[in-house]
Amino acid sequence: MKAIKILLILFSVILIVSCNRDNNEESVQNPDVLTGTYTLRHFSPGFGPQETYNPNDIIWQFLPGKSLKVIVNTTTIPTNSQMPYTTSTTATYTLTENNKVTIKEVVYDISFIDGKLILNADASADGKLISLTKIEI
Repeated sequence: MKAIKILLILFSVILIVSCNRDNNEESVQNPDVLTGTYTLRHFSPGFGPQETYNPNDIIWQFLPGKSLKVIVNTTTIPTNSQMPYTTSTTATYTLTENNKVTIKEVVYDISFIDGKLILNADASADGKLISLTKIEI
């Protein structure tokens, strides 16, 4: 029953992202479009349980110069999590002109939907989906 519930939640997230993309997506034209601070709210690894976090549990700071600073303020990340970063670190990312970003060798489509940054690595085909909310510090 729990597996069915998880699959339903995953399907719902994918459906919402797919349905909203045409209406609410902002185009990524500015090379600094990701620059800012975000709180990671949801991570879906494809097959596997969706991970949901409280605001400020996991902070992603996209800094100028293609640097990504990850601050982990929680101990609730599963040990088998497939999330790109499960500990605090500084890494790099690559931004392309066609609304894509490469983080830890995974290519994600970038979209801004209803004020959220959605990073989608082909979630409809069991890829990863990361949902972040921009915050001001």
